[in-house]
Amino acid sequence: MLAHAHRIRRLVWMLPAVLALVAAESPSVIYTCQGPEIPLPQTCGTLRNPRIYCLMPSDVEGGLRQPNRNVRQRAADLYAWQSFIALQWPTTENGYAAASLTAPEPRRWETWKETSEVFREQGGEPVAPTPWGQHDPMPAACGGAEKLLVRDEKVDDLVEASVQPTYADGTLPGTLTDQASQKVRYEIRMNQVAFDYVVEHRLWSGRMQNDVTQVRFPDQSQIVKAAWRKVEGAAADRFITTRACVCEGGMGGRLTDCHVQTMGLVGFHVMSRAPSAPQWIWSTFEQVDNVAGAHPSFRNPLCPDCKDNRQLPAGRPNQVTRVIPIPSADPDCNNFGQAVDNVVQLNSSGKPWASRARSSRGTS
Repeated sequence: MLAHAHRIRRLVWMLPAVLALVAAESPSVIYTCQGPEIPLPQTCGTLRNPRIYCLMPSDVEGGLRQPNRNVRQRAADLYAWQSFIALQWPTTENGYAAASLTAPEPRRWETWKETSEVFREQGGEPVAPTPWGQHDPMPAACGGAEKLLVRDEKVDDLVEASVQPTYADGTLPGTLTDQASQKVRYEIRMNQVAFDYVVEHRLWSGRMQNDVTQVRFPDQSQIVKAAWRKVEGAAADRFITTRACVCEGGMGGRLTDCHVQTMGLVGFHVMSRAPSAPQWIWSTFEQVDNVAGAHPSFRNPLCPDCKDNRQLPAGRPNQVTRVIPIPSADPDCNNFGQAVDNVVQLNSSGKPWASRARSSRGTS
């Protein structure tokens, strides 16, 4: 990840941490869906300790104006964590936060619009999205599924980039395949602030996108990208899980081979438009077993001859390795121009709180 102070370094997931909390998400009621502060080691300055809280932070603490960029980086990392917790908070059908992180309702971000429901076409012509809160029906073969997963590539366009985890070059499918030879599935969702902007400016139409001279999403716009892999048995206990309708995409948008499968969350990207960051903030989270542990999802430690981070023919597991280590060095507080945070220490500081709860829909 970039070391720029307005960017977020890669963070490793902790388990969702929460006490038994009461939520009342109404303008006329004081929000109570928060727990105690999580004490953290200070870094080059004084920042508030984060809380387990169901609401999104309105901005990075200090508005990215701290003269010491090390403090700015820590503030941005805390913003990422608080955003992650708020987005993973279960949300009821009427949009209110549920009583706690252990509630069975869909997580906040899972109620948002998938981009396939926003950018649509019929007969080769763009079609306006359905109103907020309405979602496409589930295929008949998938009764009881919580979501539809069709995407098997991270982006819709032809991928030709060395920055992809499998060094896609356009000659092979831009898929990511785990060590069980199962393709990773993706979804991309936008919150209502971003959705309303797209609808208001008719950006769901490629013609309007071609003619527009400026796109400036309002503050609090958010887009998330989530990556899921098939999980079974006791291994599923280490993941945030969902019962998904997994399908293949056929010609003309027709879905085939639909079936219900338990899927575990392995990657979660959050793009946030904060008041102090008009260029957006990008936060990345990953499941702890992706490339480490006894049985990594995307790495075979017993295959020294496997080529790292290279695309392979369909069905062959990718060998993924971390190119940029998770930052583990303490900042030099006298060097104001750095943007350094000990992310390993930051992540581990949440572990004592993580053991207090496990979500009924899985853990990360």
